[in-house]
Amino acid sequence: MSTRNLVKIFNPKSIALIVASDTSGKLGYTLFRNLNQGGFKSLIHQVAKV
Repeated sequence: MSTRNLVKIFNPKSIALIVASDTSGKLGYTLFRNLNQGGFKSLIHQVAKV
């Protein structure tokens, strides 16, 4: 396996955050905040339960 195949895993163009939440203290809120504050530069698709 070449390292070229690992680039897509460790440097994605976008991700889907399935447990997205607007409520402070919830897991989805914390994950989204940490991705943003941690410097994640790619697109984040937030998917919340309806």
